[in-house]
Amino acid sequence: MRKLLFSAIGVAVMIAALVVPGVVLASPAATASRDLPATVAPGANFTVAMTAAAYGTMGQVVETLPAGFSYVSSSLPSGQVQVTGNVVKFVLLGETSFTYSVTASTTAGTYTFSGIIKDENLIAYTIGGDTAITVSGAPPATTASRNLPDAAVVPGAAFNVGITASGYGTMGQVLETLPAGFSYVSSSLDASQVQVTGNVVKFVLLGETSFTYSVTASTTVGTYTFSGIIKDEDLIAYTIGGDINITVSSIPLPPPVVELEFSGSLTKGERETLVGIPSGATELDITLEATADIDLNLYDGNIFVIGWKAIIKSKHSTTGSYQGDSFAYSGWYCGDEYIRADGPLSRAYDLKVYGYEAGNYTVTVSYVPAAPPNPPPTIDIDVVPATVALGNPVTVSVSATDPDGVAMVMFVVWPEEYPEGGDEGPVAMITTFTDEGSLTFVPGWAGTYTVEAFACDMLDSCTPKAMPESATFVVSE
Repeated sequence: MRKLLFSAIGVAVMIAALVVPGVVLASPAATASRDLPATVAPGANFTVAMTAAAYGTMGQVVETLPAGFSYVSSSLPSGQVQVTGNVVKFVLLGETSFTYSVTASTTAGTYTFSGIIKDENLIAYTIGGDTAITVSGAPPATTASRNLPDAAVVPGAAFNVGITASGYGTMGQVLETLPAGFSYVSSSLDASQVQVTGNVVKFVLLGETSFTYSVTASTTVGTYTFSGIIKDEDLIAYTIGGDINITVSSIPLPPPVVELEFSGSLTKGERETLVGIPSGATELDITLEATADIDLNLYDGNIFVIGWKAIIKSKHSTTGSYQGDSFAYSGWYCGDEYIRADGPLSRAYDLKVYGYEAGNYTVTVSYVPAAPPNPPPTIDIDVVPATVALGNPVTVSVSATDPDGVAMVMFVVWPEEYPEGGDEGPVAMITTFTDEGSLTFVPGWAGTYTVEAFACDMLDSCTPKAMPESATFVVSE
């Protein structure tokens, strides 16, 4: 849609600096200020807000945390933060504000923060603002919650699990028991904080309030259950809440529905493009509500397909086809309008609105986009050695990778020529229902041999039989 455009006139105000010959102005002193909450619960995480100014092109904020408090994270990149015990150094590269979070002491009392800011010349100034914070009340309850994907996952697919945790003190543990057939892959925590023993994964928490970890699903369809506990700093265990069940399904998940809304106004005779409708879209539903005579238009490039004076046109509801695409159209004389199509659409279209009269409109668009193409797995072939003397073994290894997981790998070895009277078939072959396979054998005669490899992913997208991945090796006399 083309909205009625009003262009605002910007007013530029120029402030000239007064330069007095012979007068040198002193650089302003660097300043910084700290903002603390007045009170926090024992062991609670809270945020410290910092502001800084006039430190030059680069500066440092050096904060000393009270005894029993521990640093957790900062809004600055990790490369700009250095932690040494209770002293935290923040390097500033032009920032005028940032935050950092800490875990309070588990002992009630009043505690004092202190710190300095250093300018680009390493001159130090005391940080102002809040310095005292009171720890009081009961420690927060230890809790943890698990977040699993809402939709089913395909067999063997990798997916993320989200964990939130609070109230465990200065250090805690999350122990997750994965369902049978599932395997741990990685975590957003440092590797030193993770220990894997079979299907039990232990995550050590050092102030973190959330993290993720990824797992590979079972290759067998069904519904599976996660379980776990969180232990606080006193090793008291609590059950993890949130999601517990996930479904593994071999049926590909449907693509998400795209839902859009446009509102605006048109002058009389004005036409505006709202959005492109992609090729392959299904369940297309476009509706228009307007305060005046405003029409929906659908275009294929410069070809007017649906609307007043278009290929598909009518005062009242009708149906029509264009290049194999069938549409239902409300007509332009009914007030509110619609355009619908079951699809899939054979081409992309441009949706527009036209102001037969000036007025306001709201257009809603929904459709299901075409599923993205699913190429077969990527295959890697390794032959060792690439040239081998007759009578010696050769090892052929094939591996495959695919974001949907690999269901099967197969390869065959063919000689370029056969000895007279020999069987004309493969001299070696292997099929595995994993992502790799390897075979060692002794070729029976000299010549060039070809390895042809195939693989299928978990959604049954396979290497075309006529286009295998291939590699060659030579057997010398």
